[in-house]
Amino acid sequence: MTPRRIGRLLAAVGLLAAVGVVVPPGAAADPSGTVYISTVPAVGGVTFLVSGVPVTTRSDGTAAVGVGSLNGIAKQIVLDGSRAGANRVALTRITAGPHVLRESHLRVGLDVAAPVRLAVVAGSTGVNPSTVQKIRLHSSFGQTLDLDLRRTATVTLAARRTTLEHSGLIARPVLWGISQVVVNSGVVLSAATPQFDPFGHPTWTLRLNAAHGTVVIRTIPPTPGVAFQLEGAELVTDRKGTVTAPVADLNNLADKLQLATNAAGDVQVSALRVSTERSKVERQRRLVAALDVRRPVQVHFVDLQGRPVGISIVGDVRMSVGSTRVTMLGRELDAPTPLLSTTSSRVGGSWESRPVTYLLHSVRINGSEAVFDGRQHFTPSRSGVWTVRLAVFRMAVSVHDALFGNQIGSRALVTRPDGVHYAIELSSGRPEIVPAMVRGLYGLSIDSAIVAGQTKILVTRDDSVDLRVVTLVDAVVMLAIGLFVLVASVICGRTLARRRLAARRAAP
Repeated sequence: MTPRRIGRLLAAVGLLAAVGVVVPPGAAADPSGTVYISTVPAVGGVTFLVSGVPVTTRSDGTAAVGVGSLNGIAKQIVLDGSRAGANRVALTRITAGPHVLRESHLRVGLDVAAPVRLAVVAGSTGVNPSTVQKIRLHSSFGQTLDLDLRRTATVTLAARRTTLEHSGLIARPVLWGISQVVVNSGVVLSAATPQFDPFGHPTWTLRLNAAHGTVVIRTIPPTPGVAFQLEGAELVTDRKGTVTAPVADLNNLADKLQLATNAAGDVQVSALRVSTERSKVERQRRLVAALDVRRPVQVHFVDLQGRPVGISIVGDVRMSVGSTRVTMLGRELDAPTPLLSTTSSRVGGSWESRPVTYLLHSVRINGSEAVFDGRQHFTPSRSGVWTVRLAVFRMAVSVHDALFGNQIGSRALVTRPDGVHYAIELSSGRPEIVPAMVRGLYGLSIDSAIVAGQTKILVTRDDSVDLRVVTLVDAVVMLAIGLFVLVASVICGRTLARRRLAARRAAP
């Protein structure tokens, strides 16, 4: 900056300081408005407190209420009680719709449990329904419930479970089946009724079928909690991965057996393949159910020093298992992700299971690659946590003024290798740590600098950068020194000239 420009700047600053500048504050926008609520699923009779104001949903699950301020309104919504008519409800999460002036449109996710009366009828068995001692219920989400009908025939069952999927709330039905029925005589009966949806259905009628044989099912790999559907009954494997149950017809059981649900406790099962084993027990069939098993895996990211790296900066993760390529977006990794852990195949005349290993190919952060292709691998059957090491680094940034050497605070602009800018605040007390920087050339621009405020940084490891910049204060001081020297020079020159002139006049 030339001395002339610095002089103009100082003159402008002085003028503003002398006369003052009055800026009237702008009128604050009115924050009041109307909150429109719609529940997922649609449930009437749900009472919410919206910023302390009670409002109850209509039969279609919607409601509207005026509030004094729409700022942060989603965080000011709570349930006023856990009942909605006969149902029990629990709030899961709230999402906001498109912005409308003075309106807030919110979708409120609910988990719903509904009361159901179990009505057992004999069907063609001739068994008195009053002799039923216990019914075991099993849901599509892996829940089990033992109910003694001699004490009560009414039970509250989970009916809807709401989750956030692809940025939207989805209400998933919770379907229930019958695992086992026991009567006083000790005879085990299978229920003919298939899966039941409690939502809006207060009565579940169960018909009993007499059993005329026994089936033994063994899973490969041994997996507890697997629910099969057979002759209208739901059969669930024990902790050893087997289940024994009566059946009305022993013919073609391998063709009839199906998975009732993909959930099996904490894991998911799929690709059911059934074969028959030889049995030495009369009126018994033995089945082998070969499965592919998926286990929930939580992915954790750390840098090369073992320090945690936030999932929010991860763009996508690409891996492979065999010839199959798998891609996951960063936001899908917030919760445990089901990954194929074990697969079954026939070897000779029998089924065998083998663990699956994933090979990591790519992790993209801010448009740049943060891992080396094929260097890391993971076997989900051995652990539920995958720690991925990323080639990201930390940069300690500090700024000192060039004249006095003091560390100064300032706003700085960082330019990533992909050209995207983001701001950081530099402290005057200690260096600012910029985390999770991938390899590449970064730009750094210091707002408070007049001279030497821009630089390029090549990031290849943990490092630090200390910039010496000329600030406005430095410029003012240097200008003042320059003016002082100039004035002193002029005064000295004039003094010397006067003395010389006086000496000439005094000479004879």
